[in-house]
Amino acid sequence: MVSWKEAAEIWYLRADAKYTTLATRASTFLLNSSLKEMKEKLNPEMFWQIHRSIIVNVGAIETIHRSFRGSLELKLKERTELLPVSAAHAQLFRQF
Repeated sequence: MVSWKEAAEIWYLRADAKYTTLATRASTFLLNSSLKEMKEKLNPEMFWQIHRSIIVNVGAIETIHRSFRGSLELKLKERTELLPVSAAHAQLFRQF
């Protein structure tokens, strides 16, 4: 399991073929591990799978909004990209 301090630095993980892109507040790194392997090391209360290829740190979420197509998207603190939430994982955000 990844320590809490180390995990808090992770903003999101995205599957990239057989690799995983790990994004922090200011940087991105390419890991030689699958998303599934990384998910097993993370606390499920702190990290939610929002798409088959994306796991996000719940504490890094700045805003949640609907796109013009009606799907949910996340904006993370201090990051510019928008992360899609698949319909299969949208129920995670019913409370927001």
